[in-house]
Amino acid sequence: MKALSVHQPYAHLIVRGDKDVENRSWATSYRGPLLIHAGLKVERDDAAYYAREARRLGLDWPPDPLPTGGIVGIVTLADCVMESDSD
Repeated sequence: MKALSVHQPYAHLIVRGDKDVENRSWATSYRGPLLIHAGLKVERDDAAYYAREARRLGLDWPPDPLPTGGIVGIVTLADCVMESDSD
């Protein structure tokens, strides 16, 4: 099975379905199940921002620290595009 490494908190947001586009400099013809691997690096400022927003909105957010260095979920890679309307 294929896997994609992503820094936290983005790995968590992808698995939750909150982040539906991941920008990369390369394309792939692969479509199907994709493991999301949380790399060891955590974008600390972004993680703090998303944790505050989740609390403000009453959403669940994983404990601090975010899990790193392993598979955190599985998603389906549906397409690979050059442009998207996604936020």
